Amino acid sequence: MATRRHSLNQNYLAWLFVCSLFIELAASQTSFFLRHSFVEEQPSGAKLADLRHLLQLQGGRRGDANLDRCEFQPLDIREKYFFVDSKTGEIFAKARIDRESLCEEAVTCCKGINPDCKLPMTIGMVDPTRSGPAFQEILQVDLDVLDLNDNAPRWTSPTLLLEISEHTLVGSKFKLPPADDPDKAPDNTTQIYRLASGTDLFRVVPVFSPDPAVSVVLLLEVLVDLDRETKPFHTIVIHAVDGGPVPLTGSVTVNVSLTDINDNPPFFTHESRTVSIPENYPLEKELFRVTASDRDASDIENLHYRFSLSASKAVLDDFRVDRRSGSIVAVRPLDYESKREYSIPVTVSDGKHLVETTIEVRLLNINDNPPTITVKSILPEQQPSASGAQSSDLFIRENAPIGTLIASVDVKDADDKAMQETVTCFIEPSRLFGMLPLYEAARHQFKIVSNVPFDRELKSMHQATVTCHDNGSPNRDASVQNRIRVIDENDHPPTFRERIVEAQLHENAETSMTKPVIRMEAGDKDEGVNAAIRYSLDTQSEHAFYIDTLTGAIYPKFSFDREKISQVNITVFAKDMGDSSDTELQFTATGTVVVNIQDVNDCDPVFQQRHYSFAVVENVPNRTFVGKVRATDCDAEERHRSIVYRLIRQPGDPSQLFPFEVSPDGSVYTSTDNLDREARHSYSLRVLADDQADRSDTATMSIAVLDLNDNAPRWVYPGGTAPRVNISMHKSVGDTVYKLHASDPDEGNNGTVVYSLVSVQPYDSLFVVSRAGDLTLGRSIVFNRDVNLLHNLVFNACDQGSPRQLFSVKSMSIFITEQAPNNYGLGSPKTSEGNLIIIVAMVVITLVVSIVLIAAIFFLRCNFCDRRTHSTERQNGRVKGSGHLQQEQQEQQLQLQHLHHNPPAYRISPANCDTYQWDGSAATGSTLAVRAADCEAGDPHHYQVALTLSPMESDQTIGRSYLPVADSRSESTARGPSSP
Repeated sequence: MATRRHSLNQNYLAWLFVCSLFIELAASQTSFFLRHSFVEEQPSGAKLADLRHLLQLQGGRRGDANLDRCEFQPLDIREKYFFVDSKTGEIFAKARIDRESLCEEAVTCCKGINPDCKLPMTIGMVDPTRSGPAFQEILQVDLDVLDLNDNAPRWTSPTLLLEISEHTLVGSKFKLPPADDPDKAPDNTTQIYRLASGTDLFRVVPVFSPDPAVSVVLLLEVLVDLDRETKPFHTIVIHAVDGGPVPLTGSVTVNVSLTDINDNPPFFTHESRTVSIPENYPLEKELFRVTASDRDASDIENLHYRFSLSASKAVLDDFRVDRRSGSIVAVRPLDYESKREYSIPVTVSDGKHLVETTIEVRLLNINDNPPTITVKSILPEQQPSASGAQSSDLFIRENAPIGTLIASVDVKDADDKAMQETVTCFIEPSRLFGMLPLYEAARHQFKIVSNVPFDRELKSMHQATVTCHDNGSPNRDASVQNRIRVIDENDHPPTFRERIVEAQLHENAETSMTKPVIRMEAGDKDEGVNAAIRYSLDTQSEHAFYIDTLTGAIYPKFSFDREKISQVNITVFAKDMGDSSDTELQFTATGTVVVNIQDVNDCDPVFQQRHYSFAVVENVPNRTFVGKVRATDCDAEERHRSIVYRLIRQPGDPSQLFPFEVSPDGSVYTSTDNLDREARHSYSLRVLADDQADRSDTATMSIAVLDLNDNAPRWVYPGGTAPRVNISMHKSVGDTVYKLHASDPDEGNNGTVVYSLVSVQPYDSLFVVSRAGDLTLGRSIVFNRDVNLLHNLVFNACDQGSPRQLFSVKSMSIFITEQAPNNYGLGSPKTSEGNLIIIVAMVVITLVVSIVLIAAIFFLRCNFCDRRTHSTERQNGRVKGSGHLQQEQQEQQLQLQHLHHNPPAYRISPANCDTYQWDGSAATGSTLAVRAADCEAGDPHHYQVALTLSPMESDQTIGRSYLPVADSRSESTARGPSSP
């Protein structure tokens, strides 16, 4: 329905839009407003109106000849209902016209409280013979659909249900929905309401409102008192008649249901009853059910039962009645001997009325009561008992003698009020317990005694069952189970789990009361205070340790040094607390704790000597033992004093400087087979002792390389491959002719050289060689034998080494000339002349080379003299201007270099080049100081200074100066850009 109305609203808006559009278009044309009525229910194709006729009657166009030429065109959406003949101007129905349907579909029809159904149409009229606008005239036509009485009044439902409480006051009115008639009000709508049945009980009262917006109010009036219990349901028919010429009638059936009210009390369906049941009647089993009813049907389901307020306590305690069903059951055992009859008052209520009845219950006696057994312990309640003991427990002391009274037993039988019958009782297990009459004539009183002594440590609790039976028929018996607890006696001493235990304690450990060294635990087979243990230490142990008396935890009072003490023995006492009033009844156990002091690495290795001196002979094989270093560590454990040794190599020392190695055990070995004393005669080393736990010590070690006669003398004079010496024939006997010299790098006798002559001389004793190497004439020179002859001699140079001596031989030729002694050494005239020529040639060549070098240097210096604008001072390293600086040459660089071998560290900058601003107008001789600190005198380095002329920059190097640094013997020179 909502969707349909939404569609109607959309059609209406579209229609308004079209109308407004054409009204605007035709604002300047003539408009006619026409109205025409027709009766609904016209069939499809029926002629409804004639526009030409309406214009003549309502538009003042009577006699207008132009009407016959005009054509008509509908301009709105009414085409779904009507068809306009454009030629004749006649309006026809496209489908059956039902006014009630139009009122539901067209929002312009039956608007509000107006019952009229008007359908407006906009029609354009045009004269085809005239020029101008499309429509010369606009016709506004209202088509009024007249109602027919074609609908009878009707209700939305053919049946209505009305609920009324019974005994409603006479004259009460109840609203009913009125009938609905879709025909046009008021003529064709409902005019009369009347009852077709039930006129003696009800009356229909329609209330018409003068306001058409308010529909009729239909009331049903009650004429008599209605009783539901008499008749719960009434059916009436109401007729609705409209006011049409031929009245139409609609009807509805109204079912009037009377709702019940509580106007009748309930009643029991039986009289008071007497019920007999045995005294052992089962619990929760129904013994009687009370039933009630009520004339009010609605109250039957709401009846509730309960005991009356007059019920006795015994009834309330022993019975229960079900609230809904009325079932009475016993909730406690019934006993004929206690109560034989019950009077049970029961009430029933419907929520308003209360009715009471009485049920008499009589018990039938049977032998249904077993004996009642009461066991009472002989020991007082305040006697100590085992943990978890209950009030029903019995007690006997540990080690109590046989026949000790444990408990008394009292037996009663409810079936034997006079206590005349004898009751038989016994106890199990009979091996442990006995059951005897409490006294000789007792029939219902007994005592429980022990048949054996009890050891609580073997078993602390025993179960005993006392059984008694009466002599009734059938006889009844009863049993009672009791726990018999054995009360502990302090008959066991404490015991340590281990009498001697070991504990570990780290040396230097901080004392702490949160971490014990060990916790001693002792146990006691007894219980309670007899098993409560207190711990203590002997007086000797108390000065070093503390023990928690309750837990047995032992704590140190101070730290221990493992290097001073390795083990501590502690004596611990554990004493139970049994019978504290008598210390002789208390037991004590003794235990021993052996505390091993655990070593920690708290000692550094220490060399036995701060310096070791060793010696080794040169050229020994690799891995030759040299000596051994040793360090000690005071730590106790081997893992903390396991020392390894190694050499410490200084940074920068090459590995070949250490032809030795130290093994992990401290043994020193050679690491090469080429140990040469002549290359290095001693070594100073540092050795490290490491305990492998970040503790170490160092010592120095000197190793002297002992000499071995491994070098033969080497000849110095005479040298060369074929030495020759000229001597004068005028030498006298004993004159020194030549000094022999051979070197030996060995030490001592191994390097002491002794000379001798080994060659066979042409004449005996012409030459004599001393041990010191002096070659002298041994005899006079004989001209014919010796002069102008070449004498070949062979010399032997031999050291004095041990165990074997090494030697070297050298041959030399001696030529005896005739020259006088003053020409000695120049040789013969022929020889001297040749030598002179050689010497002169060498001098000339040397001079030529020197002149060429000087000229080259001079040329180079002069070639750049005009470009040298700076010089350096040799001693202080100052850079001095030696000429005017040119503004066009904006930057000039000086490179300063020391002439020795180690790089000096220039103080002005850590970089190799600094830049300084120097005004181009600086005078000749202006200086810029560049200072250097030499790391090691005589080390070369160069340092570059860039001198920049403001305002612009350039990169032209003009010279390089070599400065002395901390060495007055150095030279400073200035070179051009091509210098290295």
